[in-house]
Amino acid sequence: MGGLGAADLLGAVDAEVKVGLYSITYLGVWYRGDALTLEQVIQRAKQYGYEGVEIDGKRPHGNPLDWPKGRCRDLLGYARDHGVEIYAVAANNDLSSPIPEHRECQLVYMRDLIRMTADLGAKVLRVFLAWPGVTLLREGGGRYDIAKAAWQKAHEAFSPEETWAWCREGLAESARLAGVHGVPLALQNHAPVIGDYRDVLRMVGEVASPHLKVRFDARLEHGKDADAIRKATIEVGPLQVLSHYGGE
Repeated sequence: MGGLGAADLLGAVDAEVKVGLYSITYLGVWYRGDALTLEQVIQRAKQYGYEGVEIDGKRPHGNPLDWPKGRCRDLLGYARDHGVEIYAVAANNDLSSPIPEHRECQLVYMRDLIRMTADLGAKVLRVFLAWPGVTLLREGGGRYDIAKAAWQKAHEAFSPEETWAWCREGLAESARLAGVHGVPLALQNHAPVIGDYRDVLRMVGEVASPHLKVRFDARLEHGKDADAIRKATIEVGPLQVLSHYGGE
């Protein structure tokens, strides 16, 4: 999270690579100052020569509660008028909770976010298996440690296999919803639950849905050298539809 950009790799392995701007860059969390509106993010993308934007799926940017169909269509028209593609939306979902009510709330979020992604004309929705969240501070900025500790506490009584099964169940249901709207999901190789790209490929294989693809970020494959990254990229192959890069 917090990357400065995203590369849109939709299509086959030999497809043209397009470079876009991820709106989380201007969410107002990792710098002093307010968040930009999505219209301002589109303006900034145009100004700096990006071909598209990816909308982060939370407030103040892309929470589906704030984006009924009409407003989505207005933003899509605004982006097209500026020659900027809305190429993706990024979910901040957690399908891993041992508490059924929490997982069901996440499925409602996924359902509405899939609808919003379709209404925005975006080609893909990035998803996590698990995501602890970010605690926003009154004085500005944010921190990860509080949410991370809460996530770890909630899972300490359960095995990794149990957590994996909850994630698989939620992702499979989300993929079915995605198929209804014609919006593929792209599972990111992002912790927790996922250790590296091999876990992503395992989950994609177990869900076995044509509506589930991969978002492969080389920067998240910690400790791998260039040859290992090349091997991972080849193994992911045409499942890859999206990638992030940043200043980390």
